[in-house]
Amino acid sequence: MKLIALCGLPNTGKTSLFNALTKGRAKVGNYAGITVERRSALFPLDTDEQAELLDVPGAYSLVARSAEEKIAFESTLGLNGQPKPDVVVACVDATSPLRSLYFVQQLSEHGLRVVVALTMVDEAGASALSASDLSKAIGYKVV
Repeated sequence: MKLIALCGLPNTGKTSLFNALTKGRAKVGNYAGITVERRSALFPLDTDEQAELLDVPGAYSLVARSAEEKIAFESTLGLNGQPKPDVVVACVDATSPLRSLYFVQQLSEHGLRVVVALTMVDEAGASALSASDLSKAIGYKVV
């Protein structure tokens, strides 16, 4: 079974995306520490298979400074008995995409397969970059 991890900075829509994809009801909030553990649920793939989808706590980088960042670090890199994800989906807030790009770069430097999910496009409105424009600018697949 494939393992897909949703990660990114705090408050970038990771848990909202997790809930939408898994039809889950994980609690979301706009304050630090709301996701303090990794969540997991099955996610159907187009190939009649399922993947395990992880919702990991928000982190500003892959340098763990808090309990939440340690969980994110270990889950994303497959450390301390955690399986390494087959794909990491980096959630990038469309209202301020530059804030997330350092984290995306760190993921890639660790040899992870990265897909960028552009979130909060509705909040960004007319100023939002398109997924294709961002993909061209950063060299990653953007959805």
